Amino acid sequence: INLDTYKVGATEQLGIYGEALGEQPHTARTAAELDAALSALQNRDLVLIDTPGVNAFEPERLGTLTALLNKPGVHTTLLLPCNLNAHELATMPLAYRGLKPSGLMFSKMDETSYLGGVVNAAIGSGLKLCYATDGQRVPHDLVQLDAKSLARKLLSKPTLPWEGRR
Repeated sequence: INLDTYKVGATEQLGIYGEALGEQPHTARTAAELDAALSALQNRDLVLIDTPGVNAFEPERLGTLTALLNKPGVHTTLLLPCNLNAHELATMPLAYRGLKPSGLMFSKMDETSYLGGVVNAAIGSGLKLCYATDGQRVPHDLVQLDAKSLARKLLSKPTLPWEGRR
């Protein structure tokens, strides 16, 4: 279900992801449309809801999103970019605590060699690590993230883009 109707092309992008996953996407612009989409998909084991990116420094928009997702059976996973400043990345789960996330996902793992912020966000939040994107090919570059896979990444020598992959 796509709630991201702000970003130009977001609906089309989710349609492409839905096609890649063999699913028909739904778009919801209001709480009533979200309820209708959730009702139509109630027989599914898993329903993914794509929300617009909400700036943690805009509490009003964050509050609106929180109210929209505060429904029985809706579990939130916080998606954060790995390439964010390490200090800000570590504090983002605190900023989004009103959403009551139950897990952490990370995007753009392929765009940084320094994952200290990821570790700090995971430890500081106490949230379960779920997945990470390690490239832009969906669903091929979606990797399960756990302590072992993260440790393997952390222990490899950082490679800067101009140095080439080793």
